Amino acid sequence: KPLADTAGPMVNGSRAFALAGFLATLACLMPSASDPPAMAPSFAVRLATPKDAAQVDAVLGASYPKLMREAYSPEVLEAALPLMTRSQLPLLQSGRFFVAESLCEPGGSEEAQIVACGGWSSERPGSGEVEKGLGHLRHFAVHPDWTGKALGRRIFEACVEQARQEGIEDFECFSSLNAEGFYAKLGLRTVGVKEVLLRGDLPFPSKVMTTLTAPAS
Repeated sequence: KPLADTAGPMVNGSRAFALAGFLATLACLMPSASDPPAMAPSFAVRLATPKDAAQVDAVLGASYPKLMREAYSPEVLEAALPLMTRSQLPLLQSGRFFVAESLCEPGGSEEAQIVACGGWSSERPGSGEVEKGLGHLRHFAVHPDWTGKALGRRIFEACVEQARQEGIEDFECFSSLNAEGFYAKLGLRTVGVKEVLLRGDLPFPSKVMTTLTAPAS
């Protein structure tokens, strides 16, 4: 089904909420999938809670504007970023959304700091459709000061481990244009293109990616 039919052409009311949920899946923006999977002992991956909303917002707000500007026009980002840089309460409440926390930030603080996030859901963003055995990667980001430490991969591995226990065999995601390479290094392949209308006829293009094996020809 065309994405415009799912999210609606105007961003308001319930359509705005659905659009925000869809856009929240689009931005795994860390080019760190090829880094060694091990992280320094000062990092830990844990499940997020609603209390983490402010810190997750800070990561999204630092990551997305900087890393997406090479892939999208200023006009598109002006419409998309206000939706994409807000944490999604349903995800924070789901028990399927993770954060990477550093015990030491670059300035020398000893307080724990959330520096990356990401999760998964059974529901396909935008439509809410559920397909048996298929999970959907959601709202990945790494703070620009903390890229290159395999944080994205560690969170992905946490998602895979949890999802396998719930009968999930494959993953799908709607990737922002600049994140396609990251997902490819995690084993997903591009199978299509989706567009969501942000306002009027302003399109936000994304790539549909999956771990599903291509059908035999």
